[in-house]
Amino acid sequence: MKLSFLKYSVLFWALLFCTTLIYAQPASIIDQMMRIKPSLVEITAVNVAAKLDTPKQRSLAKDPKTGRIVVLNKGTTLATYQRSGSGVILDESGIIITNAHIVAQAQQIQVLLENGAQINAAVVRYAPDLDLALLKINAPVALPTVALADSSQILLNQEIFTVGSSPLLKESISGGKITGLASSRNGAYSNAYESDFFRTSMTIYKGDSGGPLFNRAGELIGLMTAKLNSQDKASFAVSSNKIRRYLMSYLKEAHTAQ
Repeated sequence: MKLSFLKYSVLFWALLFCTTLIYAQPASIIDQMMRIKPSLVEITAVNVAAKLDTPKQRSLAKDPKTGRIVVLNKGTTLATYQRSGSGVILDESGIIITNAHIVAQAQQIQVLLENGAQINAAVVRYAPDLDLALLKINAPVALPTVALADSSQILLNQEIFTVGSSPLLKESISGGKITGLASSRNGAYSNAYESDFFRTSMTIYKGDSGGPLFNRAGELIGLMTAKLNSQDKASFAVSSNKIRRYLMSYLKEAHTAQ
C-alpha cells in the first residue's frame, strides 16, 4: 500500500514538473513579433511645394476659334514629395512614435494600421535633435500598444529584433545585436547615467526609418534613427528610456492642458 502511494506520488510530481516546464517556456521570437504586430504602423508624409515655370517653358499654339497664334503660359505647377517610414503605437489613445525626419514640414500625414485602415495624423511633439516625433490619430477604439523595456539594462551583443517595413523586406522578421552604447548627455530628455543611443548591427533600408527594435520579451527597446555610411552598414537607435521620458512629458502636458 505504501509502495503504491509512493509510486503515484512520484508520478504526480513528475507530471507537475513536466507541465511547469512546458508552460514556463518563453514564447518564440515569431510568436512575440506576431503578438506585437498590430501595434506597428506605416507612415506616409507628403510635402507639396510650388514650382514656377520659366519663360522658356512657354509654348505657341493656334487658337481654333480665331486662327491666331497665341502664347500659352503653363503657370504654376505643384511638386509633391513623399516620404515613408515606420512607427509604433505607444498609447491606446492613438499616440505614435516615429522619426522626426519622416514628418518634417509635412502638410499631410497618413498612418496605415495593421488592419488596413488609413487615418490622418497630426504632429503633437517634434524634437529634431533626437530625431523623434509624436503623432496623434483619432481612433474609434482603444489601440494595441507595446510595452517599453528598461533600456538601462541593455548589454553589448544583446539580441534585438524588428519587423521590416521596407518594400524589400516588408513584414519580415530580422535580428541583430547591440554593438555600442552612447550618451548625448544634453537636452531635456537625457540622463547622464543611461545610454541615450545605441549602435546596432541592423541594416536600414528605404522605408525602415522609425522602425521599432524589440528584445526577446517583445518589449520596445529602441527606435531606429540613422545609419552609417560605412561598409558594416551599422545603424543607431534611440533608447526606450529616452522615448519613455519623451512620451511621459507630452502626456503630462496634455493632461494639464485639459
